[in-house]
Amino acid sequence: MMKPNEVQIQLERLFRTPIEKAESASSPLAINDLFVQIDPATGEVELFNDKDEELHQVVIYDWIQEGRTEIPAEMMQELRTVVKRLQAENFFDKDVFVRPFSLALTEEDFTVIEELLFIDDELIKLDSSLLENLDEDLNNFLADLLSDMK
Repeated sequence: MMKPNEVQIQLERLFRTPIEKAESASSPLAINDLFVQIDPATGEVELFNDKDEELHQVVIYDWIQEGRTEIPAEMMQELRTVVKRLQAENFFDKDVFVRPFSLALTEEDFTVIEELLFIDDELIKLDSSLLENLDEDLNNFLADLLSDMK
């Protein structure tokens, strides 16, 4: 696995810091949804809970692009990479995360730009790359199955 760069370390801190605080708090926290907002003009990345309360914020100075309002693809890719790494480490399996759980990148008004993660014990959301050749695979399987019946 690749070593995380400084940006990824800061993004991981965005998630880890408030959750670790919540785990050590006397009153338990239950989170169904997390929302990430990126401001490319200031480099601010904010994490909100499902009550639209800010949980944590980091400033990524490498991301500051004054006057820019649209989130560049590179920023979104870095965020996806960190979410995948945290998921692989079972970070989102902690007791504070209630199922179904979702993590989304949103605009300032909480309009979803991209759903980064969805976890439900009863549902499995498949990545589009898994579905690319599904039709062809199912057709081949069915053809093989039916050829035995002839």
